Amino acid sequence: MKQLLLSLSMLAIVCAGCDHVEKMKEATAGQPAETFNLAAAKESVAAANVAFAKALAAGDSAGLAAMYTSDGLLMPANMPNFSGTSAITSFFGEGIRGGLKNIKLESTEVYGNNEMLEEVGVYSFTDDKGAPMDKGKYIVLWKNDGGKWKLHRDIFNSDNPPPPPPPAPPKKK
Repeated sequence: MKQLLLSLSMLAIVCAGCDHVEKMKEATAGQPAETFNLAAAKESVAAANVAFAKALAAGDSAGLAAMYTSDGLLMPANMPNFSGTSAITSFFGEGIRGGLKNIKLESTEVYGNNEMLEEVGVYSFTDDKGAPMDKGKYIVLWKNDGGKWKLHRDIFNSDNPPPPPPPAPPKKK
């Protein structure tokens, strides 16, 4: 009898352990197996910002647009939104033809998870001689797209005062 009670007690302990393992599996179901590495994500964003500056300097509007998700949204100040690869390519093409070439991007904050990052930063544009053209701030939502971080939502605006309005046309007499 004593042996039977000991065996039943051992069986109960093993079953309780199995139940605990099953509950842990259920509690972690759907969660990523790996821990999110924010430092590595920040390095990826920094590398992408360098690649962005190089593509702009090379006049590669298609390369810039390829850094965005296919449903990316670019939201420049004082302009309508540019949505999707074609519209974003067009936006950068116009900027490049208008003389945009040298950009410096500096992240001030990056945080998020394995699916989405938020980057806050400052930018500056210079001409070919290093003279300042524009400076401002930006927020980018980066989306993990097949294991690669891509710009998903991009909004920026200048710190410079807005240009004066164009002169009014002369009045007809």
